[in-house]
Amino acid sequence: DGRDVEVVVDQAASKLVRLDKPVCVIFNNVWHYVPEDPAGFVRGYVDRLAPGSAMILEHACSDGLPQDLRDDLDEVFAHTLAGGFWPRSTAEIGELLDGLEVLPPGLVSPEVWRAEAPAGHRPSQLPVLAAVAIKR
Repeated sequence: DGRDVEVVVDQAASKLVRLDKPVCVIFNNVWHYVPEDPAGFVRGYVDRLAPGSAMILEHACSDGLPQDLRDDLDEVFAHTLAGGFWPRSTAEIGELLDGLEVLPPGLVSPEVWRAEAPAGHRPSQLPVLAAVAIKR
């Protein structure tokens, strides 16, 4: 359970990774399956990282998400281990990056990170935001 920072980092990851050196933590579509405010969990991870470490974050955004699609997603994930679907506003997602240096182009659609879309690419119907940030 990614919410148990002590178990994930202190008991498991620290045995495999030198946390006194810069590392990268990837939160790819994790926190929108957590009903509680994830900022505390993210802060728990970041606090354990060495300066120069990176965090990659991707999170479903409620801004512009049609209510019928949100309801459908919540229904689908209600019957999984996630137990539901909790997209957050741009501002709430931005709070997960507090205290970190967010690299350009900032907290944006992941599609913005790629200058040219591959042939046949169709934009995502689900509003998702992504960022890369550094702990200084």
